[in-house]
Amino acid sequence: MGDPIHAPCGAFGPSLDRRRLFLGLAALGAAGTAHGADAPARASERLVVGNTSAPPTSRFHPSFVKDVGLLTDLNPTNQGGAWWNFDTYITPLEQFYIRNEYPTPRAELDARVDPRHWRLRIHGDAVERPIDIGYDDLLRMPSRSLISVMQCAGNGRSLFWEQQDMLAAPEKVTGNGWGLGGVGLAEWQYVPMSHILGLVGLKPNAKACLFWSGVDGKAPNTESDTGRPMPIEEIVARADDIGLAFKMNGKPLLPDHGAPVRALVPGWAGGASTKWLTEIKIASHDFWVRLNTIGHANIGPAYPPPVPGPNDEFRFVKPSDVRGVPVAWHVMRSMLTVPFALSKQPQLPPNYPLLPAARRRCCRPGSRPCAATPGRRRPACAGSTCGSTAACGRRPA
Repeated sequence: MGDPIHAPCGAFGPSLDRRRLFLGLAALGAAGTAHGADAPARASERLVVGNTSAPPTSRFHPSFVKDVGLLTDLNPTNQGGAWWNFDTYITPLEQFYIRNEYPTPRAELDARVDPRHWRLRIHGDAVERPIDIGYDDLLRMPSRSLISVMQCAGNGRSLFWEQQDMLAAPEKVTGNGWGLGGVGLAEWQYVPMSHILGLVGLKPNAKACLFWSGVDGKAPNTESDTGRPMPIEEIVARADDIGLAFKMNGKPLLPDHGAPVRALVPGWAGGASTKWLTEIKIASHDFWVRLNTIGHANIGPAYPPPVPGPNDEFRFVKPSDVRGVPVAWHVMRSMLTVPFALSKQPQLPPNYPLLPAARRRCCRPGSRPCAATPGRRRPACAGSTCGSTAACGRRPA
């Protein structure tokens, strides 16, 4: 009968099914213009980051593997896309944003993300045949190609600060200041879940599926809390579109984007497409983790929290952390690229081109993002690497 792991999983049609194209470039209606003394003096200064008409400037960071010179420097574990230069249908890898909770795990330091040693365990009380596969096993399986948007759930958060002044309680907004750069469009090569589910076999009691990483810790070879569950019925309904991605824009996944294998959940917030995948657990109960509780949830009177079941599984969170409805689908968006000055958000990327003049003096390349301090004549430094004390007007903390 041959090798069941590599058996065909049915006809998929064309390698690129454009009827399932997910174009979500994003309606965040950006506004805010730079003017007066706060505006850059020359037009050439407006596109310092990601200015594709100029020679690229290399910038390497210890938390990432790829050259992040074309990205906005948000903080030590996140880099935003320079959306004002998105002029291609597919977002190039060097311009694709990076959303991490911790530094990117590296194959030379952690065998769990080394393709030569990578293993994926697929198990749970709702599968008939648990399996354990390696990278070469996955590459021999039938695969598909899909063009899909990847977008952080917090993309556009800067508008809450810049346009709605949501900087203090009770409406204080926290998180990464993406501007509009937490989004990219890529072509993904992946093994569909239709094939994976055919290998393991679903039991009638299957309720939820957990895509789990667990390897992107604060230090190499430690356990992390990164993963995302979703209802098994959602996967079954789109089993040819949801899958295990191993290529991005025709190339093997880069470490910063989840190498060697990540989940791919088109249409959902990017956190559902778990990077550095090591485990898939399909169970008769629900799962609760950081990214469907304290991390990615709609909280408020309009979003009554679900009630966990008695047998639900909690990883790195507790029942009291279930405070709202987990974020899932992202609605269709579009993006209008206009001058979008950042001046109010709590942390300003030091290499963002449209900063107020005083903040640009403080937030020099190589510094930490500056912390906004409304009402102060001079900006406050975010730490000891801010740069020149003369420019900032205070001694580094």
